[in-house]
Amino acid sequence: MAEGDLGQALVGAGVARADKNGPYEPDQTTALAAKRGLWAADMLIPKDWEAIRKKGE
Repeated sequence: MAEGDLGQALVGAGVARADKNGPYEPDQTTALAAKRGLWAADMLIPKDWEAIRKKGE
């Protein structure tokens, strides 16, 4: 299950998988199913992974 900004970035990069039965709100579940928002295929992943890691701590 991915949580937080770091988790979302890892899922978006294809490094991790989100648990589709996880603690998502209904609108987030809809976005996940439609591959919109944070889960969109064209989402740009920040290149500064160190900043993402620090933000996730």
